[in-house]
Amino acid sequence: MTALASMVLTVFTSYLVNPSWFDSGSYRYESTHSTLEECKIAKHGMDAVCAGDSPSHLYVNEDAEAVVNDLD
Repeated sequence: MTALASMVLTVFTSYLVNPSWFDSGSYRYESTHSTLEECKIAKHGMDAVCAGDSPSHLYVNEDAEAVVNDLD
């Protein structure tokens, strides 16, 4: 019981110290590719995630796009 309580306390404390570690971001659907390799090529240089093998879907982090657009 003590181990479980200390684990929960550690995770909660980590969240209080740096909540961005627990933020997965707001991703939106961008495109579909026939293979995972094509998706990885398409996401090069972007803060994006490929999901699935065949077909593979590309999701782009909207928060990262907002930062890039603010710099323009």
